[in-house]
Amino acid sequence: MPTRIKFQTSVTSAGIAVWLGGLLLALTACRPPALPHKTFLVMGTVFTVTLPADRADYLEPAGVLSANALYELENLLSFYRPDSDIGRLNQAAGAAPTPVAPPTLAVLRAARRYGELSAGAFDITVAPLLQTWGLRGGAPPRQPPAAAELDAARRRVDFRRLEIGNQTARLAQPDMQLDLGGIAKGFAVDEVARIMVKHGLTNVLLNLGGNLRALGASAPGQAWRIAVQNPFVPGQVLGVLELRDGEAAATSGNYERFVTIDGRRYAHILDPRTGRPTSGMAGVTVIGGGADAAMDADALSTTLFVMGIESGAGFLKSHFSRHAALFVPDRQPLEIHVTAEFAARFTPAPDQAGCIRLIP
Repeated sequence: MPTRIKFQTSVTSAGIAVWLGGLLLALTACRPPALPHKTFLVMGTVFTVTLPADRADYLEPAGVLSANALYELENLLSFYRPDSDIGRLNQAAGAAPTPVAPPTLAVLRAARRYGELSAGAFDITVAPLLQTWGLRGGAPPRQPPAAAELDAARRRVDFRRLEIGNQTARLAQPDMQLDLGGIAKGFAVDEVARIMVKHGLTNVLLNLGGNLRALGASAPGQAWRIAVQNPFVPGQVLGVLELRDGEAAATSGNYERFVTIDGRRYAHILDPRTGRPTSGMAGVTVIGGGADAAMDADALSTTLFVMGIESGAGFLKSHFSRHAALFVPDRQPLEIHVTAEFAARFTPAPDQAGCIRLIP
């Protein structure tokens, strides 16, 4: 873990959107005073901690506490570090169980639960398929993978073959690989939120690559507000959403990460059940509360993106009734489908109000 951390510190005027490197834009309160924040790079993305104006003196400790926790988790959960817990598990696939740290066990257990509830729509063993489509570094294939190639990769994808013990984990089949890209950032945000509360920082907005969690308020009587990005128009927002104390939000979209093969763009979110990039959705935003609010929102945004509007909304109602969602299908003219709970918290941009569709 680095011993010296270089922060970018800035103050944002209220009411002005700030691009924070993720799939959501963090908005400040409706009126002055300005809100100070610190930003640094970690886990392959941008992290920002924002405090109310009257808590600016706490920025430095908030930044240091966040950095210490996030760099430690990156050392455990990174797919790209061979000495991380995930790297060691991948190298030992098919061999003996591997000792791993308690945070790693916690996120693996949660990921298995999401896999079971979603019948495989969420699967952290999807890495072989991502590599087949050129979505894990290297040059993309010249042509879409053939059926035989996809079948071979799919035989190495099955969350049920992840075995979890009291202090160990194991991939039961050789050549399997874990990739926590759909859950690790949310898990990390929840961990940072717990640390903030432990140290008495109870009015904070955390943003790790578009995985957000709000604590307290941005100012007395004012909830934290975020804006959901239009997946078709860079820099344009669909509307503004309020986050209450303890709540989190996450977005999955097809507009930031993709691969182009033979002139066609494929989204980075694959359906583990078919082995192919998900089609039909442009963006999904999920909000919710609870002890693991950010982790749930992170995993659910990916799961609902794979499932689509009808199946996704039904899944949410059956298994995560404390959460709400917004769906944007990948078609024109623009449609914004929202659950009733989401609609109650969402103010669409004036030019988007006619695009709202309430999910029954």
